[in-house]
Amino acid sequence: MLKRVAPMMVFLVAAASAGANETCGEKFCLPAEAKLQSKQTPVHDFNLYRVEWRGDHFTIYEGNHPDDGAEASKTPLSLPLDRSATLRLREGRGSVLLKIGEEWPAYLDVMGPCASKTVCPAAVFAGKLRRR
Repeated sequence: MLKRVAPMMVFLVAAASAGANETCGEKFCLPAEAKLQSKQTPVHDFNLYRVEWRGDHFTIYEGNHPDDGAEASKTPLSLPLDRSATLRLREGRGSVLLKIGEEWPAYLDVMGPCASKTVCPAAVFAGKLRRR
């Protein structure tokens, strides 16, 4: 009986350890290979995360009032966290706006390098974020 229990206990300990190392915000989690560089809460109603992933640097805004991106071109995207996400392009940078809920934080704005809708690490990275 003890031999049957021991492998299961090892599995449970390994699974718990993997979850403990996961980096998450309030309503999202980063992909496993992403490295959180910093988290800031400049004011009480939003968080800013600086992340490195696959050699690129990204900033994630998490809150209720993202920049409207009025002067950027806008393209609809369908991503796992938001099937109605929007890619906003301006001067080689991309901003992916995702609505993730009704209550705080309701939005993520994932900002990073982006040349076009087809060559956009910011959109690829935003698509790898998971719900918490």
